[in-house]
Amino acid sequence: MMKSSFAHIPRLLVDAMRAIVSLQRIAQLLYSEELHEYREGVRQKSKDEIAVCFSDATLTWDSALSRDHNVHLHRLNMTIKQGELVAVVGKVSSGKSSLLSAILGEMTLISGNVTVNGRISYSAQEPWI
Repeated sequence: MMKSSFAHIPRLLVDAMRAIVSLQRIAQLLYSEELHEYREGVRQKSKDEIAVCFSDATLTWDSALSRDHNVHLHRLNMTIKQGELVAVVGKVSSGKSSLLSAILGEMTLISGNVTVNGRISYSAQEPWI
């Protein structure tokens, strides 16, 4: 009986570490600054049947980095009409997640225009918490 109790200790330690990481992530989320509905430069409510439109859009994760020419999405042109099914595919580190973050308004727009019409929902492939 004692032997089987000790066998559970490694699993309990792993579960405890996962719980600590999850609690830290939740705390970080709760204490972080609230994002505006869409960051500056991102326009909403296009009159067309366009859901998302990038027009010569250059975006970065941090506006301070853009001064050092550390741009993540450069002169992006793309239009997605309402009701279209779009798949975002590409190599590792090709900018797929950055593109989705730009649509969500989580990246800083340096130049160009981004238009988002309607509401957006995003579900990550991996659980964040």
